[in-house]
Amino acid sequence: MSRIEDLIAKHCPNGVELIELQKLFTTRNGYTPSRKNPEYWENGTIPWFRLADIRGGDRILTEAIENVSPSAVKNSGLFPANTIIISTLATIGEHALMKVPGLCNQQLTALTLREKYAALFNIKFLFYYTFVLADWCKKNTMNSSFASVDMKQFKRFGFPMPPLEVQDEIVRILDSFTELEANLQTELKARSKQYEYYRDSLLRLENLTNRLGKENVKLLPLGQLVVIKNGKDYKHLGAGRIPVYGSGGPMDVFVDTPSYSKPTVLLPRKGSITNIFYLDEPFWNIDTVFYTEIDTSQIIPKFFYHAVSSCHI
Repeated sequence: MSRIEDLIAKHCPNGVELIELQKLFTTRNGYTPSRKNPEYWENGTIPWFRLADIRGGDRILTEAIENVSPSAVKNSGLFPANTIIISTLATIGEHALMKVPGLCNQQLTALTLREKYAALFNIKFLFYYTFVLADWCKKNTMNSSFASVDMKQFKRFGFPMPPLEVQDEIVRILDSFTELEANLQTELKARSKQYEYYRDSLLRLENLTNRLGKENVKLLPLGQLVVIKNGKDYKHLGAGRIPVYGSGGPMDVFVDTPSYSKPTVLLPRKGSITNIFYLDEPFWNIDTVFYTEIDTSQIIPKFFYHAVSSCHI
C-alpha cells in the first residue's frame, strides 16, 4: 500500500466526511473599482487579481499586474491571505490561491476558509481540491449572453475532510509534481526559443535566396496567397463538438457548425495579437480573430504558418 492508503486505512476506515462549500467558506464576489475615478488606481498598493494574473503561472499569487488604492476598497474590506479565487463567469474554472490580502474582479468568486475550520485544513489541500471543483463548474453552467456557474449548486459542492496528516501527505506529493511541471515548463520555454531561432534563420529571405538561388525564391503579396475572413458570433449555433476560437485560443465553448474545415492559420486582429494558430480540423472563430483560406497550389499551409509566425504579425 502507498503511504496515503496507509494513512487513510489508519485514520478514516469508515470514509471521509464531506463539508458543503457554503459551510466551509465565506463566499464573496469580486469587483472592479470605477476606471472613471483615477484616485482608485493611481499609486495603488493593493493587489487586484484577474484571469491574466492566474494564467501562465503556478496559481500561487503574491502580486498582481494591477494594484488599487485603499480608497477603492468597499466596506467589506480586503479578501484575506489564503483566499482561493475561482472564475465562475465566462471562462469557467480558472483558479488560484491568494497568498497576500487583496481584491479580485467580478469574474472571480472568493472563497475564504471559515475560522472554525482553520485548524482542520491545510489550505494547500483545499487549493488542490479546487481543481475538482473547477471540473464540476465547467459541467454545471447556465448560458445566457455568457456562461455562468449555477451558484446555488456551487455552494452545495462537497469538500472532503481527511485528517491533517493525510492532507499534508497529499500536498507534499502534489507540490513535488508542481515543481517537476515548473522545471518542464522552463525546459519547454528554452526549446521554444531554440525553435524560434532556427525558424527565423531558415525563413529569412537572404538565407532562402542563398540556399535556393534568387531565381527560385518568389515574393508574393499576402492577398495572392490567402483570402482573409473575419469571424462571427457563435451564440446562435447551439452546442456541439466543434471548438470556438478567439484571439486567446480555444474558448472552452463548442458549437455544431464550423466556420471553416480546411487547414488554416488564425490571425488575431485584437486582444492577444501575437497568438497565431495552425488548425487542420473544423472550428468556429469569433470576430477577434481572422481565419485564412490558403491557396494550396502556391503555398503549403504549414509552411505559411511558420512563415507568418516568423514575421510576428
